Amino acid sequence: MKNFFLYVAILAVCFFVSCASRPAQNPQLEKHLSEVSSTPPVHYTKTVNVYFVKGKPDWNEIPVSLIATTVLTETSRTAGIGIPLQVQSAQNCKQIFFRVSWTDAAHVSSAWEKTEKLSFNWGVHSSSFSDEGCGAACHFWPPALARGRVSGMWLMEPDGLVDNWMWFAVSSHFQKIQHRILTGKPVVVHETMIMDGMKMPHMMKLAYYPDPFVSGLKADGTYEKGQWVVVISRDLQTKNPREVQFVPEKKSYYTFGISVFPGVMYHDYSGMLTLHFLSH
Repeated sequence: MKNFFLYVAILAVCFFVSCASRPAQNPQLEKHLSEVSSTPPVHYTKTVNVYFVKGKPDWNEIPVSLIATTVLTETSRTAGIGIPLQVQSAQNCKQIFFRVSWTDAAHVSSAWEKTEKLSFNWGVHSSSFSDEGCGAACHFWPPALARGRVSGMWLMEPDGLVDNWMWFAVSSHFQKIQHRILTGKPVVVHETMIMDGMKMPHMMKLAYYPDPFVSGLKADGTYEKGQWVVVISRDLQTKNPREVQFVPEKKSYYTFGISVFPGVMYHDYSGMLTLHFLSH
């Protein structure tokens, strides 16, 4: 009998450990993971090549880089395989272009149910971001700040600087791309919250904010038959020192990361990628 109870106790402990080791998930995340293939193709890459064109790119002639992603959540960090991204890039003498496409069959363009987002992060000045990517930004929490008083993405270095491009669509007729700055220093924002029917002043500390400089960043997204396609363009060089500056003649490789937000707080993240300018 003692052996029987010991056996049951061992099984209970194993069951508890097994359940506790599972990432914390919600119904939306469970559904999202169930729609993503668990057998990724073997031709994924971490390098996106930039091809030279004389004018605007003909995307039918630009090779595709297939990028794998993982699902990142606030609690589990990595919860499973994410949406594969098809990424293409080209440049002419003045501009750089990106075309990103991905499948989101749950999104209905005729009856918008959620905000779709696509984010690029470029390490302008941040050794931690270059080494760890988003693990050094949106998934890093400054230990000196209370968790409930902070929002956004942070860098470990006080003088760190990351250039963030955030495209989003909130309806079939409204979409926008913002150029934002990620730093290691908080920006104080005063807001008003309603608590128990009363208006209360509230202070938030943000580490990302829209840059006042006009960057010339443009984007256009379309959704058809379960497929998103977003084309982003920008001048190779700008007058804003906070932005990433593309100088193909002097620097062939750049590090960056891409995230897709399928209408919820968690997102599918590429990890660190390498942008490679091909000689022409």
